[in-house]
Amino acid sequence: MVLVVTALASTGYIVYQRHKLIGKNSAATGQSQTTTEPSDTPTTQPAQTTAVVAEDLSKTYTDPTGLVGIMYPSDWQVKTQNSAIDKDHPIVTSTITSPSGTVLNLNLDWGGRGGACFANANDKPFQPGNECSSVETLAQEPTKISNVYDYVGHVAPNGAYSQTFEKSNIVLAVKHYADRDGKAQYIVGLGMANSDTTVELNKPIMGAIYPDYWFDVWDAKAKSHGEIHAYASFPQESLLDTQDGKTVKSMLQSLTVNLPS
Repeated sequence: MVLVVTALASTGYIVYQRHKLIGKNSAATGQSQTTTEPSDTPTTQPAQTTAVVAEDLSKTYTDPTGLVGIMYPSDWQVKTQNSAIDKDHPIVTSTITSPSGTVLNLNLDWGGRGGACFANANDKPFQPGNECSSVETLAQEPTKISNVYDYVGHVAPNGAYSQTFEKSNIVLAVKHYADRDGKAQYIVGLGMANSDTTVELNKPIMGAIYPDYWFDVWDAKAKSHGEIHAYASFPQESLLDTQDGKTVKSMLQSLTVNLPS
């Protein structure tokens, strides 16, 4: 037992001396003997995402009447049909189409849409089988169009109706539309937001509603130049954030109405 204890003590002393020697050598060379545990933190860098932006608008289209001008990308195609009733009341139908098939409609006409539609008591917006179509304004932003006028209606507290001739507030709006069968479209277009046409955002309504967007055009001398219909339709809301969706908005924001000063 004395021999075993002596041997263990001797071995422990040798091990101690070796560790002591390693420590001295490490201090002399400036190297650390500390063991680093593997890290669980991932070292993969986050993926880089490219923001979707509108295409460059390098071309300009002016309709045959000279009333409407709009800029568009060089790879979009323009087609125009002009069926003038007479020189004072022309009707122009134009389309500007992207390579992937997105269509921006740019039409000039003189109205003719009428009638009324009254929803049934059990109808719900955007559901199939409704008596009327449904619409909801999702977003609205101002435009630079500042030379268009219109007659704005006013209802007095006693119910009396009157009109004033004033400058129109032309806006770019995004609308969720559905026909009586519930088939949805997402419309991006230009329209009026005057005091008698102001709508609440995200508030569905039902009635005689059409799947386009338009505004009346009167000049400062109270001469009518018809209605301008400028809009594009998308079957899904997610398509509004694609390059075509953003390009349509950029094109509509470039639209000018060429009225006499």
